[in-house]
This record gives sequence, structure tokens and C-alpha cells, in this order.
Amino acid sequence: MITGGVGGTGGGTSASSRTGVFSFCLFLPVDGGYLNSVLPVVVLALAAAALYAVSDFLEQRVAHRTAVELSGRDHARVLSGVRAVALLLLRNRIWILGWFVGTVAYLVQAAALHLGSIAVVQALQVTTLLFTLPLSTIGTTLRPRLVDYLAGGAVCLGLGLFLFARGVHDADAQPYRYRLMALVFCASGAIVLLCLAAIRQPAEGTLRATLLAVAAGIAFATSATMVKLTTALLADNGPGPTARDWPGYTLAAFAIASVVLQQAAFAAGKLPLATTAISVTNPLCGTLIAVLAFDERLPSDPGRLALFAFSAALVVVGLTVLPRSPLLSGGEALPELEVHR
Repeated sequence: MITGGVGGTGGGTSASSRTGVFSFCLFLPVDGGYLNSVLPVVVLALAAAALYAVSDFLEQRVAHRTAVELSGRDHARVLSGVRAVALLLLRNRIWILGWFVGTVAYLVQAAALHLGSIAVVQALQVTTLLFTLPLSTIGTTLRPRLVDYLAGGAVCLGLGLFLFARGVHDADAQPYRYRLMALVFCASGAIVLLCLAAIRQPAEGTLRATLLAVAAGIAFATSATMVKLTTALLADNGPGPTARDWPGYTLAAFAIASVVLQQAAFAAGKLPLATTAISVTNPLCGTLIAVLAFDERLPSDPGRLALFAFSAALVVVGLTVLPRSPLLSGGEALPELEVHR
């Protein structure tokens, strides 16, 4: 499972000075004391990324196998099919184990955010994609090629540099509510359109999985924004006024939607395919929300603009090469994990 924040608007930490972990990109000095302080953050963030990859692997194998088992049955394509898959997943011990591993990953990520800056943790979180490449081949004859790792590394490095170039902004910034509400409606509309387009595609296909994963990425980014707003309301106003306001209910709706869409993407295609689409969509959508709703200013200095351009080029190159990999588009059937139900 992939989580995401809205740049400086998601999660709370005051250690903005620690973003120098990537300061070599901007030719800024880094002393030894800083490296000692940031090392635990890097270790925790990478551990969280690896755990998220394991969680995604377990959940994807079970979701895909469950979808295959139900493909020959008489289920409607939308509500009844989703309900049938959900009931089977919730009864599957491997899927529950994957969910538990994902919860542990969330706690490890929270510890990293507590010790370090959001920019550092987010930048390292995208390495989940690299961990999923070898995991996705377990039980198959496929093996990641060097070009797969290079392409995945280009996407991860590009996203990491993009998140770092944005920097850390005021964690206490409040959104323009009407703008945020409009963006929530736009995100909902985009998710609906993507789902309608996915329904028209073959049950197991790269395009269907990609469309559902992009929808999941939008839902994850929107729910992260709602987490920030809801926790601020709870801290400032208490549970009563928060329960009478709309952000908490919006958070619940998008949190559920993100999980359902992620599992649907897992069921429709290969793990690296879904992970790539979510990993790219989540930070880009989060940045858009931060700029439009929280009035966050993107950097305008030449150094960071050059870093933006370089990061975009890396992502484009990676996304051009990676879809050609058999890991994303190969037709080999995935083996069933040993499950005791």
C-alpha cells in the first residue's frame, strides 16, 4: 500500500533544516553531525518502503488470484463483484497478513516522519517500486533485468528529486476551503471517469490496471490532505465540532476508496504496474492540491527549477522504458500462495 502526503501540508515535523540529505544536488555543505542525525531517518524510511512492498506483494497475489477465481462466475462488474472480492479477501489469511505488514510499515514511516523531515521521508518512500520488482517474480520464471532496475531507479530518483525540490512548507498552513471542496469534487469526478474507462477494458489487462491504479493514487493523495485537515480540526476544535464538519467524512470516503481501488488494480494487473502508476500519481496529485488549495508556492530559483526539469526527464525516461518490461506486461500466470483459510 502506498501512502502520501501533500508536501509540507501532510504530517507534522519541525525539522525542515534536515532536508539537506540531498543538498549535494544544490551544492550545499553537509557536516558529519547532520549525517549521523539523518541516518536513522533514512534507515526507517527505507524499512517502511520495503515493508510496504511486502504488503503490496501479499495483497496483490491474493487479490489477483481471487479475481481469477471469480472471473467465471455470474457477478456484476461493479458493486456485487467488489463485494464478493472484498468478502473473500477479508477471509484470506495471506491478505490479512499483508494488511498487518502494511500497518507496521505505516508505523515505521510515522517514526521516520517524527525524527526527520517530510521531504526526506517522502523522497525515500518512492523506493517501494524498486523493492516490488524482485518480489513480483517470486514463484515465476521471470527475473528483473538490469534495464528494469535502471528504469525503476530513474522513476524513483526523479520522484525523489521532485519531492525534495519542492521542499518543506508550513505544516500549519490552512487551506482555502472552497478551493479544497472544488478539488475534492474534481478528484471524485476523475476517479469515477477512470473507473468507467477501466470497466470497459478486459478484466485482466495493463490498461485496466493502470487506470484503476491512477484512480487509487488520486484517492490516496486526497485522503492524505483530509488527514491533515481533520487532525488540525480535532486539535483546534475538539471531536464535537469536527464531527459536524465535512472533512472527516470526506477522509473516510477517500480512505475506503483508495483501498478498494488499490485492490482492484492489484487484481487486474502485475504488481510493478500498479505500484508505478500509484507512485507517480500520488505525489503529482498531492502537489496540485497543495498549490491550489493551500496556496503553496513552488520554488522559483534557477537551481530548483533545473532540478524540477531533471526530475521530470528521469520520470519520463523511466516510464518510457519500464512498461516494456515483462514484469509489467508479461502474460505468465501468477502462482497461488499457500493459504489456509
